[in-house]
Amino acid sequence: MLSIELLTNDAEIERLLPDWSALWLRDTAATPFQWPDWLLTWWRHFGTATPAVVTARCGEKLVGVLPLYILDDSGLRKLLPIGVGLSDYLDALVDDGVEGVIQALFAEAFQIAGWQEFYFPGLRPGAALLSPRCPPGIVETCNEEVCPVLPLAATTGPQRAIFPGKKRQNLRRAWAQTELVGRALFTAADATNLETVMRELFRFQQERWRNRSQSCADPLACAFHLDAARRLLAAGMLRLYALWLDRVIVAVCYGFLAKNLGYAYMSGFDRRFEKLSVGTQLMAYAMENAMREGAREFHLLRGGEAYKYTWGAVDRLNTSRSFRRC
Repeated sequence: MLSIELLTNDAEIERLLPDWSALWLRDTAATPFQWPDWLLTWWRHFGTATPAVVTARCGEKLVGVLPLYILDDSGLRKLLPIGVGLSDYLDALVDDGVEGVIQALFAEAFQIAGWQEFYFPGLRPGAALLSPRCPPGIVETCNEEVCPVLPLAATTGPQRAIFPGKKRQNLRRAWAQTELVGRALFTAADATNLETVMRELFRFQQERWRNRSQSCADPLACAFHLDAARRLLAAGMLRLYALWLDRVIVAVCYGFLAKNLGYAYMSGFDRRFEKLSVGTQLMAYAMENAMREGAREFHLLRGGEAYKYTWGAVDRLNTSRSFRRC
C-alpha cells in the first residue's frame, strides 16, 4: 500500500536525498535534470520559502517523488516544478515496478492548498506526468515545443560518419584552417580547471547576447551552474569540453552524459574565431565522444534553431501542461 507525504521544509527535503538519489538510479528513463543534486542545487540558489515535494513510499521504500514549490508571481500563486527555467526534461521520478505511483503523486499535487495555476513544462514523450488525466473542476491547457535529437547509430567506421556529408566536409575544412592559425587542442575539464572553463563559457555567452536577456547575464544563474557543474563532475556526468588555440580557450561546450544519452546544454565561442567554426568543431568533438562512450542519442534540447538540423537531428515534441482552478 502506498503512503503519500507532502514535504514543506528544506530540512525534510535534505533528509530525503539518499533515498531520492537511489530512486533516480533505479529509474532508467531519468535524466540529469531530474537528478536530486541538480534540483537541490537549483533550490539552494533560487528556492522560495514554500517547497511542496510530494513523495510516495511502499513500506519504507521510496517509490515516487514529485518535486514542486509555490511561487507568488504578480498576484498569481503558482505551483511549479523545482528546477524550472534552467532545466529541460523535468518530470516525476517513479519506480515502474509499483503500480499507481504517478496517479497518487498527481492527485496529491491537486490537494496542495492555495495555488491558482499548476504549470509543468517540457515533458518529453513517455514522461510519467503525461499519463494522469486532468481532474474535474480544473481547466487544462497543453502546448508543445520541439526538442531536436541526434540518433547516434552504431558504426564500425569513424564516429564522424554519422554527420551529413556537407557537415563532414565543412569540419575538415575548418580544422585545416585552424591548424594554419596555431596549435589546436581539445580537452575535457577536470577539477583543476573547471571554474576557468565555465567562466570562459559565461564570458562568451555574455558577449554574444550582450543586448538580450539570457541566463548568463544573471550572477545567480552563473553561480548555480558552477555549483551544479562541480557536482556533475564528481558524479561522472559532466561533459565540459574546451577547444584551445595556442593555450587560449576559444570555444566551450557544457553538457552531460548519463544512462547512455548525451546532452548539449550550453555552448559558446570567441567571436574573433567565428570564421574558423570553432564552436561547430567543438560540438562535433562532444558528439563523437558521446558516441565512443556508448550514447544512443545526443540531445540538443529545447528550441528549433536551424543549426541543430545541420547535424542530422530530428524533432521530438515536448509537452507543457498547465492547470487552472475553475
